[in-house]
Amino acid sequence: MFACYIGKLLIKTTLLIVLGLTMAVWAGQSLRFTEFITHCGLSGWEFLKIASYLVPDLTLVTFPIGFALAVGVVYHRLRLSCQLIVAQSAGLSPTNLARPIFALSAGIMTIMYSFNLYFAPLSMQRFKDLEFQLLQKVQILSAAEGGNVADRAGIAIFVRQKCTDGTLRGIVMHDRRNASAPRSIYADRGQLIQHDKLPRLVLEQGQRIDFDVATQRITTIHFDKYEADLSSASFLTHQRTRKPYERFLGELFSPPESKTDPVFAQKLQAEGHQRLTSPFLVLIFALISFFSVLKTQGQRYVSIRSFGRTVFFIIAIECLNLGLFNLSNTLPVLNFVNYGVVGSILVILLVQFFDKKRARK
Repeated sequence: MFACYIGKLLIKTTLLIVLGLTMAVWAGQSLRFTEFITHCGLSGWEFLKIASYLVPDLTLVTFPIGFALAVGVVYHRLRLSCQLIVAQSAGLSPTNLARPIFALSAGIMTIMYSFNLYFAPLSMQRFKDLEFQLLQKVQILSAAEGGNVADRAGIAIFVRQKCTDGTLRGIVMHDRRNASAPRSIYADRGQLIQHDKLPRLVLEQGQRIDFDVATQRITTIHFDKYEADLSSASFLTHQRTRKPYERFLGELFSPPESKTDPVFAQKLQAEGHQRLTSPFLVLIFALISFFSVLKTQGQRYVSIRSFGRTVFFIIAIECLNLGLFNLSNTLPVLNFVNYGVVGSILVILLVQFFDKKRARK
C-alpha cells in the first residue's frame, strides 16, 4: 500500500515537472518562428501547429531530468514528514521503498522508446517539411519586398508592399524560363500559397503580356485571377536531405547513403545507437536521486553539498553520453563504448542498491 502511495505521488510530481520543463523549453524554441509570423502572416493556430511538432523531441530530453527531480522531491518530503522513517521501522527495506521507481522507470522507458522509434522522427519530419515550406516563403518575400527584386532561375519578382495578413500588393513578375516565349505579369495584389507542397503565386486584378520571339508578336491578357507556378525556381525546388533525427531506426542502421556518403552514414548510425541507449538514463538518474535522499537519512535538511553532488553526477553522465554520441559521428567504435558506459553505470548503481550492508548503513 505504501508503495502505491509513493507511486501516485511520483506520477503527479513527474507530470508537473516534465510539463513545466517541456513548456519552458518549448516556449524558448517557439521564439524562432516569429520570423514566419511577420513575413508569412501565420495565424495563431498555424503557429501552434508547427511548434507542437517539437513536443515529442523535447519530451525525450525533459523526461529523464524531470523524473529524477520528482524522485528527489517526493522522497525528501516523505523523509521530512517522517513517513520514510516510519516505513523503514515497520520493516520496509530500501528495495521495497524503491519499487515505484523501478515500475515508473519501466513505463517511462517504454514511452521514450516509442517516441525514439516512431513518434519523434515522424513529428520532426512534419516539422521540418512545414518549416522548409515556410522558409521558401520567407526567402522570396524577403528578397522581393521593399523595392528589391528576387531573381532566381529565370523568374524575377518585385513586390511593392506586403500586408500583415500576408497579402502582396503591387506585384511585377517577369518569367523567362521559356526563352522562346518570355512573359511579364502585373497584378494589383496576390498571395504566395502552397499547393501539393509546391509554391504558387495567386494573383488578382492584373494582366499578362506574352512575347513570341519567333514572330515578334505581343499578346496581352487581362485577368481577374491568375495562378503562377514557382516550383521550378532554384531557391524553391532544391531537394531537402532528411536529417538523422527525422529518420526511423531502420533508415538509420541501413541508410541508402552508405555507399555514396559514408561520413553521413556514420552520423545516421550514431543517431540510431543513441536512441537505443538514452532511455536507460531515466533509471540511472532516478537511482542517483534516490541514493542522495537515503544518504541524508539522519539529517533534517538536505545539505547543499549533497544536492550539488547529485546534480554533478547527473550532469556528468549526461555530458559523457552526449560527448560519446558526438564523437561517434567520426569514430563508430565509440557507439559500443557508449553502450558499455551506460551499462556499467547502471550495473554499479544496481549492485550498490542491492548490497544489504550498504542499504543498512
